[in-house]
Amino acid sequence: ILGLLEMEQSEKAREYILGTTLVTGEAISNIKKLIPISNLAALLIGKVMRAAELDISLSIKADTHFVDKENGLPSECYITIVGNLVENAIDELNRADFPVKEIELGIYVDEESTIITCDDTGGGIPEDILIHLYDRNTTTKGEGHGIGFSLIRDIVDTYEGVVHID
Repeated sequence: ILGLLEMEQSEKAREYILGTTLVTGEAISNIKKLIPISNLAALLIGKVMRAAELDISLSIKADTHFVDKENGLPSECYITIVGNLVENAIDELNRADFPVKEIELGIYVDEESTIITCDDTGGGIPEDILIHLYDRNTTTKGEGHGIGFSLIRDIVDTYEGVVHID
């Protein structure tokens, strides 16, 4: 896909993506409609494709909205938070034979707040990991991982936010 884009053949790249049957035109249209930040929308389209390859359903909640994206987080913060949350959910659902493999992402931006939710049908975060979740190198994935939640915590702290895990 990158090769086609580098050769300025974006229509061929689009046809290739839609031809893989991993993501429908409707899914892409829905993401484009709900997510006005182009690099975040692109990330989510890629995550939908990756999830589909693993027989995981990744959807954006229909009530997702960006009433005032100028007062929201910088786009790189959305990329870090959403990318890590969705990737962790994909990894969790892919690690075991869960009867239902679904992820639902919601992003709600208005004049006063930004709320990001990521729900999945996996087994949750083990208690021994949960108590050290924000420490760098805390992971269930092996060496070289374990910075995602610490990066999320850094962003949340910078913008005086709150993380809630259920």
